[in-house]
Amino acid sequence: MKCGTLRQVRWKLLLAATLCVADAGNALWAHPFHVSLAEVEWNAQSGKLEVAVRVDPFDLERALQQRAGRTIHLEKEAEAQLDVLLGDWVADVFRIEGRDAAGGGRRVATKLEWVGHEQTTRFVWLYFELEFPCDVGAFEVTQAMFLDEVPQQVNTVTLRVGRWTGAVNCTAHRPTQSVAVPRVLRRPK
Repeated sequence: MKCGTLRQVRWKLLLAATLCVADAGNALWAHPFHVSLAEVEWNAQSGKLEVAVRVDPFDLERALQQRAGRTIHLEKEAEAQLDVLLGDWVADVFRIEGRDAAGGGRRVATKLEWVGHEQTTRFVWLYFELEFPCDVGAFEVTQAMFLDEVPQQVNTVTLRVGRWTGAVNCTAHRPTQSVAVPRVLRRPK
């Protein structure tokens, strides 16, 4: 093999390796981690849990596309149609079930009421309310957003009941977490 040819091969290999590393670096910088943050607050006047969830728009588009079986661009979808898609998707992946305070601790599901969404350049905020059919003393949070698509996804849920605050992390290994609140959440009479 000629010396010039060997240099060319080495140069091409070095260039290819550099491009691969640069491309991998760009992919990592584009979306280095997968997290969502949900803020859940008890509203004693309405008797509802008010929920705001911050998600990555790329992850959300991918999840909605998988669900709908078609291409979805958040900024191009009709607002009303997007809210229907979002509300249905959220109802499937985010749940809070309470323990009936008067009925021996039986499990009771919440009713989800979709409020809307807000999109910024970096995040999408999803807003909804959850209503228990009875007074509850503890509950279980299931936050399974993106867990099927991204195994390393971490969904943090912060909870606030009066002055008490708590937080849980839901992952692919533990999408449901139990929460013991300091007092019974009572529905308004």
